[in-house]
Amino acid sequence: MPGSIDIIVPVYNGLEELKQCISSIVENTDLSLHRLLIVDDKSPDSNVLPYLEMESRNHPGKYYHGKSGCNAG
Repeated sequence: MPGSIDIIVPVYNGLEELKQCISSIVENTDLSLHRLLIVDDKSPDSNVLPYLEMESRNHPGKYYHGKSGCNAG
């Protein structure tokens, strides 16, 4: 997407905050012009990954989520 801006959201736990964050971005951003990249940084919260996978399935082409190989922080 030439001229677009990628919005990158690193995720480590905080499912409720993540839901609010994604909701706010979706409501206030034209995702046909930008990509929303959500990266799970090996969150130990077992609810985060299923939520991200569900969002990816429900909104194909709008969300891209990746899993970090390790949390080096």
